[in-house]
Amino acid sequence: MSNGEINLNKLIDVFVENSDSVNGEEEDEVIVVLKTRIREIVEDEVKAIYRDELEQKSKEKLEKEKLEMKEKFKINTAKTLLIDTVIFSGIVGLLVNQVTDIVSFLKGYDINVGGTAVAILVFLMVIFIFVQYAYIKKIDDYFSTE
Repeated sequence: MSNGEINLNKLIDVFVENSDSVNGEEEDEVIVVLKTRIREIVEDEVKAIYRDELEQKSKEKLEKEKLEMKEKFKINTAKTLLIDTVIFSGIVGLLVNQVTDIVSFLKGYDINVGGTAVAILVFLMVIFIFVQYAYIKKIDDYFSTE
């Protein structure tokens, strides 16, 4: 037993033994029941106090972990957004090169307009798909986390 339990037991013993409310044959039985019941009540109260403290510490720890996870998510999302932006700018650069070919054709240079037009359409579709499904969704995810 710990010192706290020994002191509690001594306190209960002294309290019950000095109680004048019980006399006669039932005294020993009543004293044992009284001691047991007082111990149970005190133990329940102490457990409740420690349980409340543990719950509070657990809640604080969970909140801290939740905040750390949100920060990690935001950092990872920002990293992927940066990579996606570089890829997106490369695709836009290729599209601009194809549009420049069209401008060159309009100026009189001999350019394969059919191939350039197909390339422009392909790049526009890739940009549209990329923006819709990758870029905008990740931006929404980034700003939707609280």
